[in-house]
Amino acid sequence: MKSSTSATQNALARVTIVLTLALISTIALSCDNAESAPAAKTPAPAPASVEPEPDSGFVALTGPAPESGYAGSLVAYTRWEDASGDNLVVLSKETAETGAVLHAYHFRGTSDEPVWTHEDGAWSCEQSDSAAVAEAGFYRDGVWADDYDGDGLGEAMFAYRVDCSAGTGPFRLELLVVGGPEVLAMHGTTRVDPVDAPRTAASVRHDDSMAAAPESLRSEAQRLWNDAQFDLAVPAAYPGFYDYMRYDGVVLRGENPPWALELLPQYMILDLFGDAARTAISYDSITPGDGELVIEGSGKLEAWDHGFRVRIIENPTPAPDGKTYEFEAVVEWSDGTRRTGWGGASIE
Repeated sequence: MKSSTSATQNALARVTIVLTLALISTIALSCDNAESAPAAKTPAPAPASVEPEPDSGFVALTGPAPESGYAGSLVAYTRWEDASGDNLVVLSKETAETGAVLHAYHFRGTSDEPVWTHEDGAWSCEQSDSAAVAEAGFYRDGVWADDYDGDGLGEAMFAYRVDCSAGTGPFRLELLVVGGPEVLAMHGTTRVDPVDAPRTAASVRHDDSMAAAPESLRSEAQRLWNDAQFDLAVPAAYPGFYDYMRYDGVVLRGENPPWALELLPQYMILDLFGDAARTAISYDSITPGDGELVIEGSGKLEAWDHGFRVRIIENPTPAPDGKTYEFEAVVEWSDGTRRTGWGGASIE
């Protein structure tokens, strides 16, 4: 009995060991599979769709001057090709007893009928008893075409003036951009800067289409507008002043004795605050230096002709009013007079 019981117990022990080993093996295998199984991944977001930039279909074309299809005499024209087909913009001018009339046409394809026309000129002036004949003209007698907004379609840009003042100004100034789905426009007047009379500042207004146009197109239109404003100022601006328009309206001042000098595109105006009249000093040269601008000019002061030299120095300078202005100023003229002071773009 004892041997039988012992044998039975040994058999049970062996079975237990086998089952235990099997269980351990199963658990280990499960762990290995868990470690080797790839972790679940969150799907990567789809790449953002990128709109391809349109290929510019604009191509400037050359060709003979149009001989018909417009009123008056041909002033300028430009051709281009884009997705809309061949385009031609023509500017022409008629001269009548009452003044000039300007015409603009946009032709597309082979049609002799324009898809857009525009007319302006002396007839828009209010007639008066004056015998003066109103005048009008295209700026630089030109029209310029390009894909200004990068949409693959071309646009033609031009400006013109209408003078109802017989040359004394201001002139009405217009700028148009045609070729797209809408005509874009800028409207305004030119500046007048007499020495001893009230001045007229330049003005500008963008229509809604121009205000909503892409920045690249608006900047080109603004550049052309600025050029026209400069060139059409009355009196005529000194050409060399264009690169220094940041000094337009700068006033230089000094004391003991008091004096003031104002810079304009046409000339400088010197005021000595005495019995002497304000003096217009014409520009002879404008030269940039190391942190300064040197201007040479000439003018008549108390019936005497003088040469003038003005130095505008980039140096913050305190003034007796307690303010500090951006420029130091030195003004000298040919009789040995020398004045020093301060100045800035806005000075009372």
